[in-house]
Amino acid sequence: MKTEIFAIAVAGLMSVMPLAHAGEHPDAQQRAALETALTTAGFVSWGEIEMEKGFWEVDGARKELGAKLKFELKLDPTTMLVVEEKVDD
Repeated sequence: MKTEIFAIAVAGLMSVMPLAHAGEHPDAQQRAALETALTTAGFVSWGEIEMEKGFWEVDGARKELGAKLKFELKLDPTTMLVVEEKVDD
C-alpha cells in the first residue's frame, strides 16, 4: 500500500515538474547564452524571453534591424538551438 501511494505521489510530481519553470525569465548567464545563440542563428533583435513547457520562448525576434517581419522562437535549453521558428502574428 505504501509503495502504491509513493508511486502515485511521484507520478503526480513528475507531471507538474515542467510547469514549475513556466514563465521563468533567464538569469544573466542564461541570457548571455541565449543572446549568443540568437545572434548565431541570424537574429538581430528580440523581445521577451521566458521558459515555457521546457523550452525558452522568444517573442518578436527579427532577422534585420527595422524589419516588420517578426518571429516567435523556441530554443532547446540544453543545446540552445532554435527548434521552432514561426511568424509572430
